[in-house]
Amino acid sequence: MEERKPLGAQIHMTATCIDNFISYFLSKNNPCNITAMEGMTLKFIYRAGHPVCAKDIMQFTNLSKATTSQTLTSMVKKGLIAMQEKESDKRAKTIELTSKGHATIDEFCSCFEDITRICEEGFTPEERTQLTYLLEKMRNNVSIERK
Repeated sequence: MEERKPLGAQIHMTATCIDNFISYFLSKNNPCNITAMEGMTLKFIYRAGHPVCAKDIMQFTNLSKATTSQTLTSMVKKGLIAMQEKESDKRAKTIELTSKGHATIDEFCSCFEDITRICEEGFTPEERTQLTYLLEKMRNNVSIERK
């Protein structure tokens, strides 16, 4: 019988495999040519229903300030979002979708529905619920806010 790899190694290998699959899938099936992180950011802004700030996006994605800034800069260059100075604080900027950003949401969500369907193949509804619960529990265990 083959020895099982430690849970940490299993999680790392699975995360890497999923990340590679998402990148490959989007490169082949994503006519809007946006990254997974750009798509998640678009969806976050869309669902907020109002302009947001970079801090909101950082909290949602758990990404660093530098990575969030790079993602937002790329999205501005692609015409997906617009950033404007806040009236109350000239250092802070509000972020909102452009018309191109709105048009891109449906295409991207369709791609991610396909990715989710493929990742969940063979899972029962109970297994999906349990996996979600366990992953959230683990994420809470290693959350930076906890430290």
